[in-house]
Amino acid sequence: MKYTLSLLLLFAVSTTIQAQSRADRIHQIKVKFIKETLALSQEDSIQFFPIYEEFEKEKRMNQRKIHKLKVGVLAKSDAQLKSDIETMFQLKEEEVEINRKYFDKFLKVISVRQVAALYFAERQFRKKLLNKIGQE
Repeated sequence: MKYTLSLLLLFAVSTTIQAQSRADRIHQIKVKFIKETLALSQEDSIQFFPIYEEFEKEKRMNQRKIHKLKVGVLAKSDAQLKSDIETMFQLKEEEVEINRKYFDKFLKVISVRQVAALYFAERQFRKKLLNKIGQE
């Protein structure tokens, strides 16, 4: 019994570590891709990436809230669905505000052309990542 429990615990921990290391690898590749696409110098990178990390964190938190609203849609009442959809509209508006706020922050450390390249690079990276995952 202890052996089985230990084995299950080991499996759970190793799976979590693998998922974390995979996410870390993807993040490192994304950072490198953005740095190259934007042609950031070492100094620019030092100023830019802390702001970008904040941006990513805020976007991710917002997207998680949206995702939670989408879970179990068929089991919800009409009133709950209406409330969730209205909340989703608010979250989408918050997403726009996040983009505006960080656009201004980015302009303090990189050029407008580099900001435009950033938005393009994010879409391009996501597309390449999805293609890669689809091939596996």
